[in-house]
Amino acid sequence: MENNENTSVLTLIKQKFLASQSAIKSVKQLDFYISRGRTANDKLTAKKFTQFLKQHQLTQILKQAGSDATEDENSKSLTEVKALLESIEIEQPKKKKMIRWCWSRY
Repeated sequence: MENNENTSVLTLIKQKFLASQSAIKSVKQLDFYISRGRTANDKLTAKKFTQFLKQHQLTQILKQAGSDATEDENSKSLTEVKALLESIEIEQPKKKKMIRWCWSRY
C-alpha cells in the first residue's frame, strides 16, 4: 500500500508538469526521457522537471512520500499534494502555427 501512495503522489506531480509541456504526452514518456538522459532534449526535460519541483516547493513533499512513513502520513501527503497541485496554475503551451508559403503566378 505504501508504495502505491508514493507512486500516486509522484504520478500526480508528473501529470501536472505534463500540462505545461506540449512535446511530452504521458508520464511513461517523461520517465523514459528522464531515465535515458542521453540527448540534449532528455537533459533539458530533466532540468525543466527539477525546476518545476523547486519552483512549486514539491521536492520536500516527494522526499516525505518516499520516506518510510506510516500510512496516515502518506495519505496526508497525498491529500496535501492534491491540494497544492490544484492551486498551481500552469500556463498552457502555445501551439506553433504552421506557415505555408504559397507561390502563385501573377
